[in-house]
Parts: sequence; structure tokens; C-alpha cells
Amino acid sequence: MKFFICTVFAVLMAVAMAHPPSSEHEHEHEHHHDEKHDDGKPITEPSTEARAASTDDSSALPVTVYYEGLCPDSRKLWTDLGRDYYLFKKYINLEFIPFGRAKSLDAEGNEFECHHGPKECLANRIHSCGVKYLKSQDARQQFVVCQMRTEADQTGKECLEEAGGDWTEVSKCVDGDESKKLQLQAERDTKKISVPRLESVPTIVFNNELNQELNNKAFKNLKAVFCELLSTKNIPECA
Repeated sequence: MKFFICTVFAVLMAVAMAHPPSSEHEHEHEHHHDEKHDDGKPITEPSTEARAASTDDSSALPVTVYYEGLCPDSRKLWTDLGRDYYLFKKYINLEFIPFGRAKSLDAEGNEFECHHGPKECLANRIHSCGVKYLKSQDARQQFVVCQMRTEADQTGKECLEEAGGDWTEVSKCVDGDESKKLQLQAERDTKKISVPRLESVPTIVFNNELNQELNNKAFKNLKAVFCELLSTKNIPECA
């Protein structure tokens, strides 16, 4: 099956990790059929909104997004989520898996090979730590959408604090072993839906089951998929 590919987009972090991606890894991808996206700033709510409690509705739709920190196609998806999330947030349980087509090179997580190079490995770690330490779904969503902007603060500090997080604990996570463990878990979670690597980045899983047709549709019109899967909720925006 044709891979969705994101072109190399070097925008984050002056800090580089040690292992560059191999040429063999780069050549196994093809360009996404819709690679020209608007990388403008995603729409987000004020930080006060981001501090609201996440949904505890057991009937909420599970939505898991598998993505990469420097992927242009992932940026496009998060722009859509930044626009549509607040219409559907009380009906969904949103989970973030920032790993994509990366792979670990040792069992301790000391070294990873990432789709867009060492800077993306660091970006993925920042996302993992930010998502872990933010206390609500709204805050996590705001942080990720903010951090996926092309002009975002490279360290993640600005977006994290705007979402109501504690930068001290998150930066400690990023710089320590905890971020390695979080990325190893993200790798295990990703492999549950695609081995050895994702066929497309980003990938969205609804109801804990990968449906490639829904994933493709969501990338083109996320709101339409939410309306389709939440049709029994009588959401005004879907009428």
C-alpha cells in the first residue's frame, strides 16, 4: 500500500540527537498525495478553556492520533483539530501518540531513528512529556495544537505554559530517562496497529480499531467523520 509521507520540515529545536536516519529508511516512503498544506497557526481556545476537566462520559468516542512532531501532514491534521475539537470535545476521549514511523535502536530508549531526523526525536519526547503532565484533555489538546505550529517555541515551554502546565516537571521529563520510557511505550502502542511501522502519518483510530477508510476520510474532512460517528448525539453543528 502506498505510504503517506511527510517531507522533511526542519523547524524545531536547535538541539540535535546523535543518530541520523538511514538512507534506506528515507527511500521507503512516497510523497503524500496532498502534501501542500496550510501550515498557518491552528485555531485554539484561550488557556482558561484548556484548564477545563476532560470528559468522563463512558459513552464518549475513543479517538487516538498517531503522529510525528515535525511532520507537515501531522501539522495539517492538528490545524483541523484546533478548529473542530471544541465542537466535539465533550463527545470524545482523545489520546495522543507522538511517535509515527520512528524506531528504537536499543532496549533502553537511549537512541531512536525518526522519520524526520534527530530533531523530530526530540520533538516527540517533548510531546510525550507535555501530554503526560497536563491534567486535562483540553489542556493536552491545546498544547499539542500549539506545539505543532511552525513558529512554536522550539523547547515547548511557551505552549506548555499557555496550556496551564508546569514547565519545571516537563523539562525534567524531557531531559531525563522518563521521556525515553514514554517513547518506548509510544512505540509499543504504535506497533499494536501497524508492524513494523505506520503505513500513513498521521493515523487516526476511532473506537480503538484502525479503519483505513475512516482514517483517509478524516484527513480530508475530520468534522464529517466526527459527525458520522457521533450521529446519535444530535450535535447541532452536524445538522
